[in-house]
Amino acid sequence: MYSRSATLFLALAGTLLNAAAAVHLFALWQALRTFDTDSEYEGSEEYTLDALRFIWCLLSLYYTVAAAACVVGILGVVRRIPSYVRLFRDYSFADLGLCTFSTIAFSFASFRPEIRSAICEELSRHPDLLRDLAESGLNIENCEGYFENAVVALVGLMGILLVVRLQFTLTISHYYTHLFRNALHLSIVRPSSRSSPHPHRIYLLPNTSTPLSDFSSTHPHSHTMSHTEQPDIIVYAPVSINSDDARQLDATEAWVSLPPRSSHAPHHSRRGRINLPVRPNEGLLPHYQDLPKEV
Repeated sequence: MYSRSATLFLALAGTLLNAAAAVHLFALWQALRTFDTDSEYEGSEEYTLDALRFIWCLLSLYYTVAAAACVVGILGVVRRIPSYVRLFRDYSFADLGLCTFSTIAFSFASFRPEIRSAICEELSRHPDLLRDLAESGLNIENCEGYFENAVVALVGLMGILLVVRLQFTLTISHYYTHLFRNALHLSIVRPSSRSSPHPHRIYLLPNTSTPLSDFSSTHPHSHTMSHTEQPDIIVYAPVSINSDDARQLDATEAWVSLPPRSSHAPHHSRRGRINLPVRPNEGLLPHYQDLPKEV
């Protein structure tokens, strides 16, 4: 129950966050297109805008697909559909792997000296931005050191988030495993059809013609009966036997059909009364007789 509630909460949170990110990126995409039509770029700036458009399109598509996968996860948890929950689990593992790869790539790229120098050089060309960032202690002299400290803090935060996401993904995987095992158990226990229209062939073994000891010696895995003192009582038990052995044992062939299961049949529950046969004037405790004492 805890895994199901946690998985449902994660699917709901993922749907809201991914949908909000997709809508926000789409709104910024519209603003970028409006800004592009009002401005004219030449040379390298045009290629930069093309790369920005491509990245923006990929991010919008990614968050849209992520929101759709989370919606499928909600339906799978609510309706207990293993295939839907498996899709949500696969998306969670893929998203975790992508975030891990992005964190590692960002860490290696950010700690390179040429990257820090290029970023500080680009900031020096925007004095207005430097003026706004001066309150946080950033200036041209300590730009590279400030950037390195910020990258270390950001990478540490991303590592903590990855550990949390791993725990969430394992929770989803645990619930899928539990749901899949329950569905597999129900498919084994529950018959494939409620009623079989075709009769089944059975073999009735003779009562006295073939000793059961001979049959048990040839079929060690079958269920056998021991001889009792009352030969008139006949007990039928299912055994594993083929048609050739049945002919050798002089078995009688018969055809039976199972009655259809009624949808209004009473369901058995774990609660209820137990009726036991009780004789008149019978007590709750067994009666003990006193044995004669030896002299």
